[in-house]
Amino acid sequence: METVWAELTSGTEPLKGAPAPKGFTAPRTPPGPVSEVHAPDLLAFTTHSGGEIRWQLTPGTGHGPRLVLTESGPGDFDAESALTAWQSRVDALAARLLEK
Repeated sequence: METVWAELTSGTEPLKGAPAPKGFTAPRTPPGPVSEVHAPDLLAFTTHSGGEIRWQLTPGTGHGPRLVLTESGPGDFDAESALTAWQSRVDALAARLLEK
């Protein structure tokens, strides 16, 4: 979990109230203020539309940690677009981690 956390934070620990580190965002999701942080396993931040992005890392099954990534949004939230953006973001993260 520490390796994934370090990749997401780029070595700078996030602070509650500060903008979320870029590693926790997707191109369509600009960083909002961190609402909850528990290194190295949880970071949540609010979005400009009033939603929330939540990254949670838990122990995996021996092949690395398990990532649970959730995004909530207002009533007109486009879940399909969010899923596509986050899938791309998580795939890129996994590829970078495999290079290490």
